[in-house]
Amino acid sequence: MLGRTHMLLGGAAGMAMMRVLGYEDGILPTIVAAVGALVPDLDHPKSMINQRLLPIKNKFTKIVVYCGIGAFLLYQHTVYAYTWLILLGLLFIMFGISGHRGLSHSLFGTFFISGAICCAFADTAGKPLVIAFITGLVSHLAGDMLTREGVKLFYPFSKRHIYFPVTITTGGIVEKVLNIVLVIFILERWRGISS
Repeated sequence: MLGRTHMLLGGAAGMAMMRVLGYEDGILPTIVAAVGALVPDLDHPKSMINQRLLPIKNKFTKIVVYCGIGAFLLYQHTVYAYTWLILLGLLFIMFGISGHRGLSHSLFGTFFISGAICCAFADTAGKPLVIAFITGLVSHLAGDMLTREGVKLFYPFSKRHIYFPVTITTGGIVEKVLNIVLVIFILERWRGISS
């Protein structure tokens, strides 16, 4: 699934989750959910999110940058002794060494990412934003399960690709129609909020 589709799907899922849980489903939670939906693709050097983050879009640069950030965060733990620094450090290292649709696209990886985010922001008033982020994160897996490649949902315990019985072609006409539907849904919700 393309990055823009992940963003739209994540944003729409985040809005829906906010509404179900009784939180405001405004622009900020939608944006946070859309960003959360892009996070699993940090493992691919040419993903939409890495196009903006990495100075050179190749596997070596991805490894150096993310493992470097991870090592820095682990070192910061020795200075400040915050547990969340360890989790975020390990998370960045995971993105650095993981291949595409590997650990970050699995249930194990999703729980790890969610745990790191929850731990890092547990003491803030941002609980709705954390929920929006995790909703976007989970929507990424669901979106990739709509494609023929699927995801290794139970990685590292199984390398079997899991996908829905009906799949779509990445970048194909069905994905383009889905994008239009998601844009309409999000704009209608925002319009309803502002009026």
